[in-house]
Amino acid sequence: MENKILKKSIRYLIVSTLLIMAFTRGNLCDWLLILNGFGWLIAAVVILAKQVNDRTETQEETLPEEPEEDPFDFEPPEDDDLEDIPEINEAENWYKFLGRDILTDVITDLNTRGFKRMEITEDGEIRVNDTTEEQIDDFPETDGWNTLVAEMANDGLNARIADDRLVVTW
Repeated sequence: MENKILKKSIRYLIVSTLLIMAFTRGNLCDWLLILNGFGWLIAAVVILAKQVNDRTETQEETLPEEPEEDPFDFEPPEDDDLEDIPEINEAENWYKFLGRDILTDVITDLNTRGFKRMEITEDGEIRVNDTTEEQIDDFPETDGWNTLVAEMANDGLNARIADDRLVVTW
């Protein structure tokens, strides 16, 4: 009797080993046909192996795919593409973002003191009656003064270019 139990145990062990080997190699269906009828132990091993197989496949499916291209890999634009970019008008930007506020403060101060006119030199000196009142840093170059005159006119100031200075009245 012990011999019979030992043979049966060895048979189950061999069958289980073969089943696990078949499972890991992906031939589970072939082995299931061979092992059909070996009892409840084999059925339990088959169910367990199937669950492990399903989990493994699910994990493989949920792994993120490698990106197709590097998002940081780009080529600089060609010179032809740069033609579509509008030119930056430094004088206009200076007036809109800095100059309007600076000149408003200066004009308000000068107006309260009774002045109605000022001159701004090429280097940004604000002069009233040949006396320097204030210095403006980063004042636009003379080639952008026509733009400054137009922007000041939009704000109700009278400005004109006279030789090496900009004359502003209000």
